[in-house]
Order: sequence, then C-alpha cells, then structure tokens
Amino acid sequence: MVLTRENFEQKIHAIILDRGKEYLLRDMVGNLEQTTDGWKATVKSESSGAYQVRLFGKETFEDWDCTCPFDHGPVCKHIAAVLYAIQQIDVYEKEEIAMTNEHIEQLDNAGKIEVLQDAIVQLPELRQFILKRYYRSIPEEKEGNS
Repeated sequence: MVLTRENFEQKIHAIILDRGKEYLLRDMVGNLEQTTDGWKATVKSESSGAYQVRLFGKETFEDWDCTCPFDHGPVCKHIAAVLYAIQQIDVYEKEEIAMTNEHIEQLDNAGKIEVLQDAIVQLPELRQFILKRYYRSIPEEKEGNS
C-alpha cells in the first residue's frame, strides 16, 4: 500500500482513522520532525507510555514503522495520528502563506522593499534563492559568512 498526504484517508480503515484523529486532537502526537528520509514522531499511549513512529518519504509513503504491538493490519492508529499531524502542518503553512501575502499586498512599494531587505539580511537561503533565480552568476560565499 502506498500512502500520500492526500489519499491516506481513503486507504486506511475508518476505525483506525478515527482513533488516529482522536490521538491528534488529544495532543498525543509529539516531537514531530521532518528528517532526511521522511518523518518521525512520538505518539503517547493511553496505557503503555509512548511509541516511536517513522514514515519514510516526504509526500508519498511506501514504508512506515511504529513500535506498538499492533498486528491487525498495515497501519495502526499511531501512524494515522502522525499522518493527520503532517496534514495539519500543511494546512497551517497554507494559512500562514495566505496571511503573509495579504499583509504584503497591503504595503506600498517602499514597505515591500523594506520587508525584502530585512528578509535577505535575516535569511541567507532567501538571499541565495534570489541570486540564483534573478542573476546569472552567484558570488562565492566567504568562509564564516552567511
């Protein structure tokens, strides 16, 4: 079974989904972190402490692992809870981007320039993105500089 952020609700049994969503709503998913090979989190248990969950992949998940003893199907409620937590991050990110765009649209040109200048000082990755996207050659960064 292959799961994605968009299709997991169609692929996982409804009872497992309900329990996973309940765990998310009860704030039982913690330490959610994107790793180089996917996602990891800790999901509290009602009776046994906590379980470690790993999903392998960023958008598409072909493999996952949970330390719980569930063996009645391919996906446990802890995996479902983490999938819902990832989905929630996506929703918050979209809302945050929309809100930021709305504020920027309200600024005059001088305000937009000021925001951009502040951002390129604070965010070296943004500075590099702009240089790569809008200029043909990028100056080499000196050691110790961001």
